[in-house]
Amino acid sequence: MEIINESADKFKNMQAELCEFLFGMLREINVLEREFVARDKKITEEKRFGEFNALWSDLRERYGGIVKDKCTEKLLAKGYGQSFSSEITYEFAEEDFKGIDGKGCTVTFQMNAPRKAVIEARYKRSSQERADKFTLIKQGDKWLVDAHNWWSEYDYVWHRGHI
Repeated sequence: MEIINESADKFKNMQAELCEFLFGMLREINVLEREFVARDKKITEEKRFGEFNALWSDLRERYGGIVKDKCTEKLLAKGYGQSFSSEITYEFAEEDFKGIDGKGCTVTFQMNAPRKAVIEARYKRSSQERADKFTLIKQGDKWLVDAHNWWSEYDYVWHRGHI
């Protein structure tokens, strides 16, 4: 993972702390999603409805346990734990992620004010270039993820996302 620090000089030293905070949370989500993909594969067709509903309930509860103290109420109100598939959502956050092109992920860290940072990850997955952008804000003495946006070559438009 290459990290480009485009911050004002006085904030450059915040890169390690804030990137680790964000990518640590995303890796926790990845671990949870991998577990749920494995559990979903074990559900037989005849038991699918009841077990699947229980699986979703468990996913949302445990997902909430990861994100509730790390995201603002504004972002949490957009929803979390709303989907999972065999393609792990934040796979780019993994240290060993190579992407389809073998180049991994390029991260841009921007911080030009003491209470706001933007971390953008660009990577190639499937046949398209993709990007995820996270806005972090400081509330009191605590950093929180305030926004998530995503982009792909499919339509070249930044979309508001949930966590």
